[in-house]
Amino acid sequence: MTHSHTAYAPEDVDDARRGEPSVSLDAWAASQGLSFPGSGLAGQLVTVLPRFPEYQFNVCRGELVPGRLGQVAHELHEIEAHEGSIRAGGAFFGTRVTTRRGFKSLIGFSDDRPDEPFAANAAWAPTTKVVLRVPEAALMPQVVIRNAQRMRIDHPDLAPHGMSGYRMAESGWISPELREWLALACAPLTAISASYVSLTLDHGLLAVARNGFISDTATLEHLVAVTATIAQNLASGAEAAPDFAAPLPPPDPATWPGFLTPQSHEVDAFARLADANGMVQEDAVALHRSFRLLPFPGVAKAVLRGPIPGTRADGRVVIAAQGGRTSGTYRTVVLAPAAPGATTPVGGVLHQPTDSYVEVSDGVAAGWPRTRTPNGFDSEASIGRAVAALRDRGLADL
Repeated sequence: MTHSHTAYAPEDVDDARRGEPSVSLDAWAASQGLSFPGSGLAGQLVTVLPRFPEYQFNVCRGELVPGRLGQVAHELHEIEAHEGSIRAGGAFFGTRVTTRRGFKSLIGFSDDRPDEPFAANAAWAPTTKVVLRVPEAALMPQVVIRNAQRMRIDHPDLAPHGMSGYRMAESGWISPELREWLALACAPLTAISASYVSLTLDHGLLAVARNGFISDTATLEHLVAVTATIAQNLASGAEAAPDFAAPLPPPDPATWPGFLTPQSHEVDAFARLADANGMVQEDAVALHRSFRLLPFPGVAKAVLRGPIPGTRADGRVVIAAQGGRTSGTYRTVVLAPAAPGATTPVGGVLHQPTDSYVEVSDGVAAGWPRTRTPNGFDSEASIGRAVAALRDRGLADL
């Protein structure tokens, strides 16, 4: 192992130096009924996954808790470094850091980040991360909480809200009232006894991580249980979904959270797409508030209702985005009432002939492409493939 490394705790130093776990979680995955791909980044969860698949090991994926898609994995967590030192708070152990200076840094600018694994000015520390899909929280702004010694003191202290020893990353989208509610929902995080604890909520995905490549069954299951409890807290208050055929209000920019507001070129493109297909636009925020268990990855930026292209059935077409480093890429999703008795496993099924995922959740059948489309929607092709997949699997009457 040649890349820079560090550890959040003394007991993790050997793993940090090795750069990978010394044990496998395949037996644990089997005991939980999970698949064990071992590595790879799941497109549905990518918003809260590391940048490169080389940073993940022992990936266990599936219905991690009843009704929720998720995964457990060992992860090398990237920590920024500068001039040979780690730029983060708290204690580190067994640190070996080598940083490089590019031409831009010599003239006072930040160097561009290399787009390859282990090439950034950083060190990598062993962690274990649990991820759960929480579509009920799709409209929440990004939330980051860590133990206090790992965050700057200018970030809000959560001690007044019952989370002593933790801070939440400052955000212009999180009001004091929302911060208090989030602290109550995320309070189970304090049950994790570790030198590094982190929570991220982003685009309907919840990730909880702690230091070390954990393999002990009891500790793994406790980490999963804490994450599941927080997910349920975030999902609280969900009401029964209305009839899928009922129309939603038109787009209303006044109701959009700022972090979800489409850009002007997107608004124009959505209008053209609606006109071209004889559909009407609906409010994306209203979609998520009305149907809180929608299974597609990310958050809707546009919603079109009417006859689904290529069919005689009414439904919805959604343009979805996953945020973060995937910004500028989109998925076109087809939503239709599920056929009577139609079911799929949690997380959906990949329909190989069309390279599309299909999933039924809360009476709605959804189909979307496995891969995102950069700089556009590719909607005609994506809709056609999703319709074919839903028909072939008998999930919707299209």
